[in-house]
Amino acid sequence: MTCSKRTCSEDVSCRDPGRDECGCPSCDGCEFLGQKVANQRTVPDPRDSCADCTCERGTMTCSKRTCSDDVSCRDPGRDECGCPSCDGCEFLGQTVANQKTVPDPRNSCSECTCL
Repeated sequence: MTCSKRTCSEDVSCRDPGRDECGCPSCDGCEFLGQKVANQRTVPDPRDSCADCTCERGTMTCSKRTCSDDVSCRDPGRDECGCPSCDGCEFLGQTVANQKTVPDPRNSCSECTCL
């Protein structure tokens, strides 16, 4: 008897197939930008810090992260993805860093501090 490595079928129905234990393309996982991603797993998109990518039966789907509007501060600023963040304040259309004091354009005798 002679054994040899089986031939893989490259004909799979998914866009980003992973590889099975024999190295054959498989829709039970994904290969994404050189990294293996398990089926139904979500990973950060290395090309966009505001997006995540999910492997679903051999196909990666990337989308912008959904912002949570549930923040505990009164005047949230915006993070690098445009999501509300308590790391800063939004004041009259301008983002102000925590602990920073700015003049109040509505009242020349007042200043406002982001807390």
